[in-house]
Parts: sequence; C-alpha cells; structure tokens
Amino acid sequence: ELANAFNNMLDTLEKNHNSKQEYSEFITLINQNPSLREVSEAALRKIIKTCNFSVGALYLVENKSLTLLSSYGLKDENTNAKAELFEPVINNQESIEINSGQNLPVVNSGALSLEIRSLIILPVIYNNKVISVLELGGFDKPAADAREYLSNIQEQLAIGLTNANALGQLENFVTELTRLNDEYQKQNEQITKQNEKLVDLHKEIQVKADELAVQKEKAEESTHMKSQFLANMSHELRTPMNSILGLTELILESSSLKGKNKERLEVVLKSGKRLMNLINDILDLSKIEAGKMEIREDQVMLDEIIDDVENAITPLTLNKKIEFKVTKNINTHVRISTDRGRITQVLINLLGNAVKFTDKGYVELAVSIPNREILKFDITDTGIGLSQSDQQIIFEEFRQVDGTTTRKYGGTGLGLTICRKIAEMLNGALSVQSEIGKGSTFSFTIPLNVLEIRSEKSDEPKVNIETLLKNRKHPILIIDDDPEIRYTIGQYLISRGYEVAYAEDGEQGLEKAVKLQPFAITLDVMLPKKDGWNILKEFKENPATRDIPVILISVMGDKNLGFGLGAFEYFVKPISSEKLLSAFSRLENLAKKRIEKIVIVDDDEMEFEKFKTAFKNDSVNIECINDSRLAYSKILEIQPDLIILDLLMPEIDGITLSHKLKSSKETRHIPVIISTAKDLSDSEKSMLNDTVEEITVKSKGHPLDVLKIVRDRIKLHEEYSMMSDRVQDHKTIEDEPEEDTEYAIDEISNTEIETEYKATVLLIDDDEDTLFTVNEIVQSCGCKTILAGSGQEALELLDKETPDLILLDIMMPGMDGFQTLKKIRQKNSLETIPVFAVTAKAMVGDRDIILKHGFDDYIPKPVNAVTMAFKIEKLFTKIGLS
Repeated sequence: ELANAFNNMLDTLEKNHNSKQEYSEFITLINQNPSLREVSEAALRKIIKTCNFSVGALYLVENKSLTLLSSYGLKDENTNAKAELFEPVINNQESIEINSGQNLPVVNSGALSLEIRSLIILPVIYNNKVISVLELGGFDKPAADAREYLSNIQEQLAIGLTNANALGQLENFVTELTRLNDEYQKQNEQITKQNEKLVDLHKEIQVKADELAVQKEKAEESTHMKSQFLANMSHELRTPMNSILGLTELILESSSLKGKNKERLEVVLKSGKRLMNLINDILDLSKIEAGKMEIREDQVMLDEIIDDVENAITPLTLNKKIEFKVTKNINTHVRISTDRGRITQVLINLLGNAVKFTDKGYVELAVSIPNREILKFDITDTGIGLSQSDQQIIFEEFRQVDGTTTRKYGGTGLGLTICRKIAEMLNGALSVQSEIGKGSTFSFTIPLNVLEIRSEKSDEPKVNIETLLKNRKHPILIIDDDPEIRYTIGQYLISRGYEVAYAEDGEQGLEKAVKLQPFAITLDVMLPKKDGWNILKEFKENPATRDIPVILISVMGDKNLGFGLGAFEYFVKPISSEKLLSAFSRLENLAKKRIEKIVIVDDDEMEFEKFKTAFKNDSVNIECINDSRLAYSKILEIQPDLIILDLLMPEIDGITLSHKLKSSKETRHIPVIISTAKDLSDSEKSMLNDTVEEITVKSKGHPLDVLKIVRDRIKLHEEYSMMSDRVQDHKTIEDEPEEDTEYAIDEISNTEIETEYKATVLLIDDDEDTLFTVNEIVQSCGCKTILAGSGQEALELLDKETPDLILLDIMMPGMDGFQTLKKIRQKNSLETIPVFAVTAKAMVGDRDIILKHGFDDYIPKPVNAVTMAFKIEKLFTKIGLS
C-alpha cells in the first residue's frame, strides 16, 4: 500500500508538474504571437494537442455576432448557422457538452469519414463579458485532466485574445492614422501648391486691378474728353450751320433775289435744314450714350406743349394735303412738372414720322390720362403700317424697316431710338401697334405730376409791359462771342427796321444793358469767361435790367433751365430768322396791348367807386380787393394789366404786398402803382422805386393824382399801338415799288436766247434737291440735261431720246441704280453709253463694287462741282464731243 501511495504521489506530482508546464507553455505561446489570428491558431492547436481533441474552432464574439478566428479538422462552415447553438453559451456564460448526439461535426480524412462522439462549447470570458467561443470535439469524452487544463487556461486565453484584439485594433488605428497622415501630407502639399497658385493669382489680379485702375482712369478721362468733344462739336457744327441757314434765309427774304438764284438758295436752305436735323440726331444719341443728356423738370402748361407741337407739324401736313387732328380727351389747361423740351422733341419726331409715311388720310395726336399717374400721347396715322417683325427692330440704333438701296423713305434710323431713350429717361415708355396697309399708333407715356389746374388760358409770357413801352425806341443788344453769329442776327433785325448794339462777352453785355436799356437782349449761352446762364441770372438780379426781355440762343437744348431763370424765349442754334423775328413780334404785340384789366387793392370803398365813375365810359374792367390778405391769390388768378395798391392797409401793407408781387415770377411782370395819402420821405420813395412803377397820391388835382396817372398810361399804350401800325404800313408801302421793278428785271433776265449745247446728259436721282444741284453743275458745263426721278422714268425717257452720258444715283426706291443699269445695258442701242454712278455710298470698297457692276466712273456725294465738271469734260474730250 505504501508503495501504491508513493506511486500515486509520484503520479500526482508528475501530473501537477506537467500541468504547470503545459500552462507555462500556453502562456509563452500566447505571448509569442501578437496578432489575433496568430494567437487564436496557436492556442487552438495547443489546446487540441494537449487535451487530445480531434477537431476544434475558435470564434470571436463582437456585438453578439460570431467571426471565425481559427479552425482545426473542420470544414469552413457558415458561422451564422451556429449562432443558435452558441446563443445560450454567450448569454448564460456557461459551457455546453454534447456526447454521442446527432448532427455533430464529421471529420473527413481521405476516404474516411468519422463522426465526432463528443462536443464541448466553452465561453471565453473577459471582464465578465463573453469575448470568444471555443468549440472542441473528439471521438471520446474529454478526460478530467483535459477539463482541468481548459479551466486553467481559460483566463489566459481571454487575456491573450483581448490583448491581441486590442493590438490589432491599435494597429488598425495606427494604420488609419498613418493613412490619414499620408493623406493630410498630400492634402497639405496640394494646399501648399494651391496657396502658391493663389498667391500667383493674387499677384496677377493685383496687376489686372492696377491695369483696370489705369483703364478706368483712362475711361473717365475719355468720357470727360468725349463730353468736352461733344460740347465742342455741338458748338462747332451748329455755329457754321447757323450762319449758313441764317444768311441763306436772309438773302431769300430779300426782294432783289429772283429766278434761278432764288431757286438755288431755296435748295441750299432745305438741304441745310436736313443736314441740321441729322447733326441734331447724331449729337443727341452721342449725349445719351455718354450719359450727358440731362432731364430738367420745370413747371409748364400742357396746352403750351401741344401748341408747340401743333405749330411745328401743321405746315408738314398742309404740304402733303393730309388732315392733322389734335384730340384732347382731358383738360389740357393744367400746369405739370416735366421736361418741356424733351417731350416736345419726342412728339415732333413721332408726328414727323407719321406724316412722312402717310400719303393720304390723317395724322392724329390724342392726349389722355389712362390713370391718375400716367399722361399718354397717342400718335396715330393711316400710313403704310409695320409688320410684326419690323416692330421689333425699329427702336434699335441705325435700324430701318427698309435699309436697302431701293428704299423709298430717307432718314438715319436714329429718331425712334432717341425717342425711346428719352422716354426711358423721363421714366416713361414708348410702344407701337401697327398693321401693314392700315397705319400705326405710337404710344408715348410719361409720369403725370399735376401742379395746378387753371380755368382760363393765359398764353402771355411774363413780361413787364411798362419796361417794353419805356424802351421801345432803344436798340436790341446782341451778346455773342462769335462775330459771324452777331452779324447774322444783326442782319435779321436790321432788315426789320430795328437798331442793334453788340457785345462780345457777358461783362460787356451787362455794362451796355445798364447803359442802353435795350428793347430786348439776345444772349448766347456759351460765352468766354462767364457763361450765359450766369449773365442771365445777373440780368434778373439787377433792378436796372431785370425787366428787359432776354432771348437765349444756345447749341444745347436746355430750354427749361432758360425759362426757369427768367428768359423770355429760348432758341437752339442754328436759329432761323422766322423763329427769331417771331419772338420780337410777340414783344411788339405785348407792347401794343391795351390796358383792359385793373385791380385796386384798397380797404376804402370810396376809392373803388371813384375809379368806377372815372372809367365808366372806357372799356376797362376794374376789380376791387378790400382784404389785403386775399390780394395776392386773387391777382394771381385775374392776371390784370395794372395794379393800384394803397400804401396803408391793415393786415398786409402796400409795401409788403408790392415786394411779394415783384418776387413772384407769376406776377412780377405786372406794373404796380402805389396810391397813398401819406407824404413819403426821399428814403421811402427810393425804397419803393425798386418795386413799383409810380408813386401817386389820392387827392384829386394833385400833379401825381392816381386817376391822372392811370389815364396817362392807357393813353401811352394807345399812342404806341397807333405809331407801330403806322410804321408797319409805311414799311409795306415803301417795299412794293422795289419788288415790281425787280420782277421786271427778272423777267428780262429769263428771256434768254436759246443756248447751243455740246452734249446731252441724263440725270437720274429720286431726291429733288440733289437732282436740282447736279442739273445746275452739268448745265454750267454747257450740256443739255434730261431729268428723271426714278429708274423706271429714266427707261421711258431713253425710249424717246438717247443721251451722250448718264449720271445715275444708286439708292432709289422701286428700282435701284444697279437694276436700272442692268436694264439700260440690255438695250443694244444704249449699251455703249457711258454711265457714271453719282452716290452717297462712299465707304471703303464701295467704289470697287460699283465699278464691277458695269459703271464707267464713280462720283461720290456731296458732289464737288469741279470734280464733276472735270470728269464730264474728260469723257467728252475722249469721245470727241468737246
């Protein structure tokens, strides 16, 4: 027994030693393999070998899902299929042992397939949580020492797996950090490169910004220079045109001019006006594009705008024998705030177009207010109309419905463009409705700003009649720095019997105006040193000159500013004699006007009765205002020809009221007489003399009796009126014999002996003025001329007569010059006749195109008489006609 016990003890000691050795080897094995995969494989193999298991597998548990880490002796199986079997092991943290059951794993070894008799499933727990599941199988039940071994290594296996898993995660984290760091480095390199590009781009932008600043400065300077150029061009173009048109009109008005010379000058005048209209259009468009066209709002009567337009359009409609209607669907006797000059410009342009494109029927201007905020002008005609496509382009710059060489109607294609731009600048609109063959309606709308509605119309400008009468025999002062303009205006006025005085600048003009007290002043706006606006302001601020009518003459269309500063009339160069003399006629008529309305402002009823009795047999209307507080508003409404103020009145005295009347532009033109029973000192009289025309006394029989003063004024007006009529009659009588004599001379000059011509020239042009001009030049070369206004007419004439030369315009309606030439060349009898193109197509390359079409020579417009004569003479010499 002792021996058995000793042997058992030795077995136990050996067993313990082996167990410790196996445990130690297991720990060493785990520590030698750092990765989770290596640890799991090494541990599983060690366990199977030590415990004599046949098969085994180790699974990782994460979030209740299984992942196979390592297996031995088993096929790779679907771990999801084992989830149900392992679920109680994971949830209860207890092992399961299955012996001799079905559905246990099968071990395949070559041709053999062996069924497992025993299966143990063990949870591997760490920190009270199942982190892994160990599956072990064998052919026999596991021995006790195997069970003990599994129990001993379970904790170390859990630690090993956890550490390996943590290490793996750490490695993954480090790997990820390394990857992120690499990406960051790459991004940092990209950012560095992008930053370098941004720095370079910033430098480039800075360079561009500096260049833009320079360009902006140049653009601003260019804009300034352009504005200056426009102002200079406006002056330089209009100034010579003023002399051309003005002196031509003056010569035409001379009774000594008859026959051919008169006809030639009429063509010159008409063509000059056409050129002036073109210049105005181009300058207006340039101003708009340069942002230099200003809108100047002023108070104006709507009636006055309509009258201006009607006066301008009526002659055009009479000339074409079409009806002109003005339909007022509203009360037009209202004062509105707007730019009078620009509205008039747009309406005249639109109505002018309507007349141009209407051959029969009517042209109508209708004024209406579609709503409280809009004033609408409808311009309707019964002309040729517009297609839908044409309506889209007519407001574009330089675009015309017919821009071909066969077009019938002239023009630059700028008028409607300018009209629409002005409408937009006025915060309005311009639109069109039209139908081919039925006519068109252009609608022009502007914001409506009514300032005042008047019951009676007052067309009279605010002019001090008393000053006109006092200065009626004095000269007219012409202030202009241009000697040609001074001469032209002077000749206009001298031809009408006026005396004139001249001043070269504003300061000289002010000095002469104070000294001469002229009947009226013509003032140029663009003067050296001090411009016309400042001179006008000084005229109106100086008591010695403020009541002298001033007629402004300018190259700029700032009428509203002129009227606002107190100008009697405003004209834009070039100025016609008709316009200028009409202004002086109005002044003459105002001076001849009788005193018909007198207002007496006096709190004494006896004064009113005294005046009524004194003037009961005269056609004088006398109004009495007893309350001086109501006097100003009533005078403003009545607009009398004379005002008599009592000096001493309650509430508002005569001095205060007279100053108010003279400071208002609505009433300052009305003569004021102060009536007083008080003796005035010299200082009081001096103060009153600045605002009133006469100081009278109320006592009858006194040399300054108010009744006597008023009667003298009425008599003075009547005498001046009679004298003016006699002077006018005298001028008319004197002129008549001279005209008869000159007419006889003209008749003799026209009965000339028939001239012998060296050649016959056919002239073809649709423009009458051009035809006339070329005809004069060709006839001066000793040639007989045949005139045709169109290509068709020329072909008909060529059937009757064969000329030696044909001068042919290119741009003609119906059949242009190219088509006409083709028809001419088709006739055998005409194919050798020389044909010269006479055309305004003078751009680069036009000459080559024209000559390629078969023309023999080319003469550009405007025609130079010397060039044309030379070419004709050269041709006739060549063909033996000279």
